[in-house]
Amino acid sequence: MPVNDLVTYGFRYGLNTKQEINVSAISGRLNFDSAHLFRPHRIDFNLMIWVKEGSGVHFIDFKPVKIEPGMLLFIGRGKVHSFDPDGDYDGPSVVFTDEFFCSEERNMGLLYYSDLFNNPFGLNSQRMIADSSLFSFIFKELKNEIKKPFDPYQYRILHNYLNNLLLLSIRERDVMVFDNRNLSGKDLEYITAFKQLLETNLTKRLSVVDYAEILNITERKLQRVTFNVLGKSPKVIIDERLILEAKRLLVLKSDQIRQISDQLGFSEVTNFVKFFKKTVGLTPSVFRKKNYKIV
Repeated sequence: MPVNDLVTYGFRYGLNTKQEINVSAISGRLNFDSAHLFRPHRIDFNLMIWVKEGSGVHFIDFKPVKIEPGMLLFIGRGKVHSFDPDGDYDGPSVVFTDEFFCSEERNMGLLYYSDLFNNPFGLNSQRMIADSSLFSFIFKELKNEIKKPFDPYQYRILHNYLNNLLLLSIRERDVMVFDNRNLSGKDLEYITAFKQLLETNLTKRLSVVDYAEILNITERKLQRVTFNVLGKSPKVIIDERLILEAKRLLVLKSDQIRQISDQLGFSEVTNFVKFFKKTVGLTPSVFRKKNYKIV
């Protein structure tokens, strides 16, 4: 079993130390820090990869993604992933923080509620089917703009390029969830706050009522907001996030099942085992045995 603790990597500035966005080739990223990037690690930023050549297998939250030319990968903040040491795939990648993209409320929908980065159990990959020349142009212009000296216009220019890149990707997938629902700005604020609270309070095992009280809204209103925006109840969202963290701990750490149960806030290990098996269909120990080889 793996014995190393899961490492979280934050955003690293490149040539531009003013903007929280960077563009580089996959090969460049691996040459810079291959020893760590080949091992599973959590990222505190968003990563988009466009594979232009080569093949391999990329792991995202324990699920293998077969890499082929023309593939787009979307790895959201908080996800665990690793590059393939035996792969030879290459192409441009762009990393950016939530704070960079969501400086305005209207941008939250694209990052948080489209299915590019928002599906916690999806592989977050797709094949490009349209003409790639526009993608090439945008990646090139992003990289060129990042290299330029800072000025009052740079952020908006970079943001527009990135926004168009993500919109084109959603067009490729033909999904515009946040546009197809009647979403109010206040609903988006509640969802964002709820998701942030969930990340910081996950192991405290707070109830839906608890989260609603912290948000200063009723439980019924929180139910309505999550169904309207994400199509799920708050309880389902909480359980999905807890299961994902359990999977990460089971595969990426050598702690005993009882220790992981304690870390996740369960009062009894039997309750954790029942919860995990009911949701995943396997006991924690069986899931660990079936998945530990991928790391």
